[in-house]
Amino acid sequence: MIPSHLPLLTRTLKLVALFAGLAVLAGCSAEKTIPEVGTDGLMIVVSAHSNVSAANIPAELEPILDAAIRSEAPIAIIGIDGTPEVSWSSGDYEITGANPTATQEDVDAMMGAVTTMVRGVTADSDGANLAQGVRVAHDMAKANASSRPQIIVIDSGLPDTGAIDMTAPGMTLADPAEVSAAVVPTGLVPDLKGASMFLVGFGYSVAPQPPLSPAQTNNVTGIWSTVFADAGAAVTVIPVPRSADGPATAFTTRTVVAEVSPVINVAAVEPIVFGEGSSLGFQPGLSDFRYGVAAATTLDEIAASLLQNPNQRVHILGTAAGTDTIESQVKLATERAHAVRNGLIGRGIDASRIEAIGVGTQWDGYVYDVRPDGTLDPGLAASNRTVQITFPTS
Repeated sequence: MIPSHLPLLTRTLKLVALFAGLAVLAGCSAEKTIPEVGTDGLMIVVSAHSNVSAANIPAELEPILDAAIRSEAPIAIIGIDGTPEVSWSSGDYEITGANPTATQEDVDAMMGAVTTMVRGVTADSDGANLAQGVRVAHDMAKANASSRPQIIVIDSGLPDTGAIDMTAPGMTLADPAEVSAAVVPTGLVPDLKGASMFLVGFGYSVAPQPPLSPAQTNNVTGIWSTVFADAGAAVTVIPVPRSADGPATAFTTRTVVAEVSPVINVAAVEPIVFGEGSSLGFQPGLSDFRYGVAAATTLDEIAASLLQNPNQRVHILGTAAGTDTIESQVKLATERAHAVRNGLIGRGIDASRIEAIGVGTQWDGYVYDVRPDGTLDPGLAASNRTVQITFPTS
């Protein structure tokens, strides 16, 4: 993935040689002042695949690039597609300014070069493998003897291959802690101790990827933040909405299913299913609603429909993932079903009209979510944790 208009730099570079027309800076006698930036290498991991905006360094992170350049830290750019690799490396370079003005000219020139390289990264294979892109960045940092690298990741956080496949059922709404527990011990995400990571634009996408729900956007960010933090990195999220056009590429990436909010209809024949990321989703392992305001709004809507149909009954079914014992599964599922029931009673619905039970994993729609090694599949587990509301006709 080497941009066609600029070659890979593997030798010692001086900015006067990099850019034609840049004035030769002579008579350097003043010492350069290098700010303390806390890094000895900057790795920029950028998406080159379809379904995400073409990469660009956001204004919020320009000071980091500026500081890395002033300290003459090694800089590398890694493109994310199905086979991530180094697209560009600065090699050694010098900021040769003899005075603040000349120094700034050198810094600006190098910033322009890096920005051009970031924008020029292209895919050469289908798919997106974010975890592998970070591993390449980590390996590049090690090759540069960087013990405290900064890693900027500009991506949607929606890979379709590698350690985390966000196209798998339920993955965008999986419990971040469960995903991390399943992934980090495998070594598919490298040991990131000493690294500082900046996640840019996670959860945001462009066509052909449908927009994610707010719950999915937040959870995708949470998953990657948790995984990288558990791997040892200090993680900072830069929640920059990214909606510009995607890169021009013939290579495709599989899309993630966007969550659609359930429609409340007391005349519905089929159960109305509320998953983990819905307004009636719950905090991991608890019977407390994950999104209090959204839960209240949905309960208001259901209660209003029932008040308008005084003869209509409601059945609430709680389901669970295949963790712990059957007894504990049923207990938690029952508590969650009763949380919904109590919310409706508190809104004026007579308790006699509401039946609430928990079945744990003992229901027809349960998808087996325990892997051969006994660990839980986070995506399938998320799909199995539901509250299902039915309005019986008799």
